[in-house]
Amino acid sequence: MEELDEILGFIADVREAYENFCMFYHVESVNEEDIFVRFGCSLDFRDEFGRRLTLNRACERLIYHYKNIIADCYGRTFMVRLNTLLANAMAKGDEATRLYQVRKIINESVDLLGVNADLQLDAMQAFELIEYIDEYGILIYHDSKTNEEIKVRGDNDTLEAFLAIRVVSWLSTAFMNFYRTFIKQCTFWGVDIENEIFKQVEKIGDLGILLLGKTDEHNVRELLPEQVSNQQQKKDCATAKMKCEIFTALLKALGCTLPSNVEFSKFISWLCGGSPESIRQNGFSGCLKDTDKEIIKERLKSIGISYENGKIIQHTIEK
Repeated sequence: MEELDEILGFIADVREAYENFCMFYHVESVNEEDIFVRFGCSLDFRDEFGRRLTLNRACERLIYHYKNIIADCYGRTFMVRLNTLLANAMAKGDEATRLYQVRKIINESVDLLGVNADLQLDAMQAFELIEYIDEYGILIYHDSKTNEEIKVRGDNDTLEAFLAIRVVSWLSTAFMNFYRTFIKQCTFWGVDIENEIFKQVEKIGDLGILLLGKTDEHNVRELLPEQVSNQQQKKDCATAKMKCEIFTALLKALGCTLPSNVEFSKFISWLCGGSPESIRQNGFSGCLKDTDKEIIKERLKSIGISYENGKIIQHTIEK
């Protein structure tokens, strides 16, 4: 089962990267919107050789192993190969073998899919934070004694953390890409993936909800009524593509020249949240669904704006 061994090795690397980040950084909620990032260990933390231990040093093996993979088109070739390994492994065995492989993959992923009481961060929260730091090249943390806000930039990496953050950010993306394929493969082969996950995950986290929501939402809703309800509230918000559509229609109605997708994404990220890269990739590609256009139409109508098929309709006001 060479394919399975490689897959389990990859997931173990993702888990190691996640645990290393959680060792160095703790996130504390200030209110519903704001969070503080604090060091979870001493700034003068030393390894067995007396060297100051940094996130880069803790992730040294991962950085060495994945740096060339990431450099090759952001690791897309690796991700495709990983998904191919999974498909081959699932196709080769009989039903019992497939079930064994599925359970091994879930077992290796428990700390990522579930809420781990030993770690300070839910995996989804950690991955979003790491993506944000990697995107902007700025790590902001609060001193544990003075509560002073300290900014460290990637081009002056005094914390020796940004090489690791780059790798951890990519590993989180690759993991989510792989797990979506994994769930689809389970559905294809008739494996009850929700049931299998809940046999091993005591309390599912936000990342697990997100990934399971891609398959049978009804089953997830029955198992996790409160958590799925919270997740559904997020789904009721406008998607990146809908936000881009609304802003584009408004600017056209004002007669403005549209900015580049890169600059537009940065603006929407600043105003609405989310990473500019994600907004650029998801908001400006493909066509908007007719159902989404209808939702936009109704939402804009509620504030007195008429919209139809990508255009803000001008009305003549009678005196």
